[in-house]
Amino acid sequence: MVAGFPACPRRGEARDILILIERERRVCDDEIATTRHARRGTIVQFGVVALLVVLFFALGVVIKSGWTLAFDERAHRFVRDLGSMAFEEDDTSLRTRFMHLGPDIGTATILFVPLTAFVLVRQCRRRAALLLLLSTGGSVVMALCLKGIFQRTRPDQLCSHGPFCVINYLYPSNHTILSLVSYGLIGALIAGRRAGMRRTLVNLFVIVIVGFVAVSLIYLNTHYLTDVIGGLLIGSAWFIVSLHLLRHMEA
Repeated sequence: MVAGFPACPRRGEARDILILIERERRVCDDEIATTRHARRGTIVQFGVVALLVVLFFALGVVIKSGWTLAFDERAHRFVRDLGSMAFEEDDTSLRTRFMHLGPDIGTATILFVPLTAFVLVRQCRRRAALLLLLSTGGSVVMALCLKGIFQRTRPDQLCSHGPFCVINYLYPSNHTILSLVSYGLIGALIAGRRAGMRRTLVNLFVIVIVGFVAVSLIYLNTHYLTDVIGGLLIGSAWFIVSLHLLRHMEA
């Protein structure tokens, strides 16, 4: 070794240094690729949200024009007669009583959401519990505000102007929005801790529940089909944003 100059690394040491540098470079490349993929996913998600919002308001404009009324009436008759050549209008029938479970399941979120939030707090997932409560409550406020904007009533129903009149408006369906957002988030919280077939079953169960609530509202003539479609559109947009925030918190 020459005085004043550091010793040259041995051949084995040089190889180890090169291997370490290559590993660090690959880790850095992987982190950059993951960040870019996450950014693209976020852009796509919010693009979908924007599209859903545009479709919702476009449908609302068409509904205000009155062009969808005949379509909604045909859709109601189709759902009522589905699976039966002739159905007697009898509120005591088994089918009607079964369909009345749909709105009840939608309303049951008032119980399931606080219960799920309590379980999350016990699991030290306080931010997820707070997001669940705020997202569900916010969806209700959003639905009421949108009802006040469009003010859709039935042709044979006169709604007097007042602070509580907004509850009787039809578009969008509040039950559909609340069911989609609340059960969707609860399902996402459960499925996030599952893998494989269990996660798939949880997601399918949520889809069946939300679909049953939506169909029951049309069957019982509580809402028009377009009210339910509007609820699914704007509810999906709200759910996507909430799910994005939830995954960001849980990451």
